[in-house]
Amino acid sequence: MPRRASPSQVLLETSPSLLLELYDSFDDQSDDGHVFAGASLELKEFLVTFDTGSDVHLLTLEAAEALFTAKQMSSLRVVGVSGTATSADLSGHLVICVEDPISGFRYNIDLGQAHAMKACPMNLLSVSLLLQVGPSVHFEKDNSWFKANDTAEPIQFIQRDGLFHLLITKSQQKEIRTTRHSYVVDGHVYRTAGNLRLWHRRCRHLDFHKLVQIHRHNLVDGFKLQGRQSPECGCDTCRMTKIRRVAIHPTKEFADPVSFVGHTVSTDTKSLPYVSMQGFRYCLVFVDHYSDLAITYFISQLKS
Repeated sequence: MPRRASPSQVLLETSPSLLLELYDSFDDQSDDGHVFAGASLELKEFLVTFDTGSDVHLLTLEAAEALFTAKQMSSLRVVGVSGTATSADLSGHLVICVEDPISGFRYNIDLGQAHAMKACPMNLLSVSLLLQVGPSVHFEKDNSWFKANDTAEPIQFIQRDGLFHLLITKSQQKEIRTTRHSYVVDGHVYRTAGNLRLWHRRCRHLDFHKLVQIHRHNLVDGFKLQGRQSPECGCDTCRMTKIRRVAIHPTKEFADPVSFVGHTVSTDTKSLPYVSMQGFRYCLVFVDHYSDLAITYFISQLKS
């Protein structure tokens, strides 16, 4: 049986004129009074399409510029139905805000890494990745909805031309605090929130100042700090590793009372770690205190 193409595959091959007609088919207002993204861009609202056939979140460049944080070049390549591969133009960290039109509650959802490209005219959210970070979706005739979490009220999808849409905005919170603490990295979900001391132990007692820099500049995907703590480390492990032995100086406290070669000679016997080819197992060392001359003799037995 022929496989039905996902929205991400179809839209990459659609002509711009058809896409404009698709967006123009939406009314400026929905039934519950919300303004669509095409009608009022100053509200920073964007219409997203839920894609069950994609394993990445793929947005338009306009939406990515407004919603992404930690923007960087993307290495993603998307293959359309014609078999032609198209490179994504941008990647970043995506945190969206969904508002319940009935109660007015706003839910912040951390979707992790997402991509954007010029050739993608719609904002596509991967349903498979979305389900892994907490939200749930339900598809049924005349009863399709989205839930931000287990305790949230369902939000009805906007259904047009067989596609399911939702309005989202950029989260206004500087730090998203959820009960799940889940973050998506290359399609895998990690729960990695913790305070500064916990991350300090996880990262093999890395310096507190470096951990704070990693968090502030978003250098590591999924790295989230909670709470405010002093950047001074006082754990026992770090204190023990900083212990240093008092230096032993190579000078003697009292001068050696020697005045000529041979006055005082020290000797000792040491065992060798391996037996030599000639059968020697030990070495006999003589050291002259006046000249520091050292002479070594190898012996096979201590009695010799």
